[in-house]
Amino acid sequence: MGIKHVHLHTKFLYFCCMKLFTTCILSFFFSISLFSQSISEKAYFSLLTCAPGSEIHSHFGHTAIRFVDSANYTDIVYNFGMFRYSDDFVYNFVKGETYYHLGVTSFSRFITEYYFDERSVIEQVLNFTPQQVQTLNAMLEKNAMPEHRTYLYNFLYDNCATRPRDLIIQVLGDSLQWNIPTTTAFSDTLWFASSADLLQKDSLSRTWRALLHKYVHNYSWLRFGIGLALGEPTDKPATVFESMFLPDFLSMMVQHATITTADGIKPLVCSTQTIVAAEPIQIPPPFALRPSGLFWIFTFICFTIVYIEYKMKKHLYWFDSFLYILIGLLGGVLTFLSFFSIHPVVFPNYNILWASPIHVIFALVWFIPKLRPYTQWYLLLYGIIFLLYIGSIPFNPQYMHAGYAAIIIMLLSRVGSFIINSDKQMMFSKHS
Repeated sequence: MGIKHVHLHTKFLYFCCMKLFTTCILSFFFSISLFSQSISEKAYFSLLTCAPGSEIHSHFGHTAIRFVDSANYTDIVYNFGMFRYSDDFVYNFVKGETYYHLGVTSFSRFITEYYFDERSVIEQVLNFTPQQVQTLNAMLEKNAMPEHRTYLYNFLYDNCATRPRDLIIQVLGDSLQWNIPTTTAFSDTLWFASSADLLQKDSLSRTWRALLHKYVHNYSWLRFGIGLALGEPTDKPATVFESMFLPDFLSMMVQHATITTADGIKPLVCSTQTIVAAEPIQIPPPFALRPSGLFWIFTFICFTIVYIEYKMKKHLYWFDSFLYILIGLLGGVLTFLSFFSIHPVVFPNYNILWASPIHVIFALVWFIPKLRPYTQWYLLLYGIIFLLYIGSIPFNPQYMHAGYAAIIIMLLSRVGSFIINSDKQMMFSKHS
């Protein structure tokens, strides 16, 4: 086993070194020759749509543009989804100040990564005239220059899918016609077959959040986190055009789009093929490991503690402080997102009403017995807020995860325990 492990480790290091070497050689080659060649009449562009991956940055799929010119032995991919990971990447991403750039690589190197990751890739050849191919080629060459290739990434409005979409629009202008798919035959055999129905529904049900939820299951921790971080604007309707921020939706719309020419109307896509075919395997986690399941278990534990407190005729103040510090820290993150991030859909966020950062201050003061008479009304006030929030769930314009309801009821149980088990003289003392 030890010899085998060393052998695999050596192969992995060799693969990484070769990958780095190839990247350097390709970058040098492209910088010298890419912009100097004239393209042939047989050159064409195609849209590459890649299936979602397991990593967070690949969870919603990917889009890239392939350029093939066999006469000049050119087969490259323009990729608007490149970024450099640094120590402050997470902080900048939270603030909305993440910069991506357009990368250019060989098609063989690009597709190898998807074979390796077992992620499906489909190709749609764009039905461009030679002149339109020349136009898009010039645009991409300009975008690939060092002074133009970097852009401020925005997950909903400016990403790896919206950039190719906008370039296609610039090339075709008013001759391009987007058509809502009337059939899902094209996507029935693909990984996004269940997503096509959102394009055919009315706009009120096609919200930004509904689009995202197609890629994050109800039991997913990613859905739990996205639901917390993204505010009420995410629950507003998205137009069909806006829905193309997702690679799968762009692919479906491109497949059904048409071009108006002097000779009539022709489809935007002249051929479609699957380059990498892989079956995504999704195994739902057990109930106890899902966000809603885990927090409802915690809620049951909290009610058990309330019952024990009732029998002991004693209130565990330290447990209050522990819970409120955790929720207060969460509220601090949400407050930072709402008021300091430049993300356009994080404010307003009504989750701050129950996950307030002020909980941290209350929890610290609540831990000191002499100061409790001065802060007990904060606990009672938030008991009322928790009740109102739970009661308003049917009318809340913002998405409410079952896990959030469990957390609120958990906090509410601590208010009830305080009312039942605390010293009544302290509760209604003059100092309160």
